[in-house]
Amino acid sequence: MNHLSPEEQKEIKLSLNDILAMERTSMANERTFLAYIRTSLTMIVPGVTGIQLADTPLLKAVSISFIPVGILIFLIGTGRFIKKRKTNRMVKGNNK
Repeated sequence: MNHLSPEEQKEIKLSLNDILAMERTSMANERTFLAYIRTSLTMIVPGVTGIQLADTPLLKAVSISFIPVGILIFLIGTGRFIKKRKTNRMVKGNNK
C-alpha cells in the first residue's frame, strides 16, 4: 500500500526533532574532540617542562613518558572524531 515512487522513498523527510538530534550529536562529537586535545596537551606540557627542570634520572624518565602518552591520546581522539564525523555525514546524506 505504499504510494510513493522509488525516488520519493529514497528521500526520507526528517522531522525537526531528528535534525536537532543530529546537530546535538555533531556538537557533542566536537566537544569530545576538544576534550581529547585538552587532555593530550595536559600530558605533553608537563612532560616537556619536566624534561627541562628534572634533577633526577627517574623524574626525567617519567617526564619523557608523558610526551608519547599525550601524542597517543591526541591520535586516538582525532581518529574517533573523524570516524564519528563520517558516520554523522552518512546519516545526514552528505557523503563527503
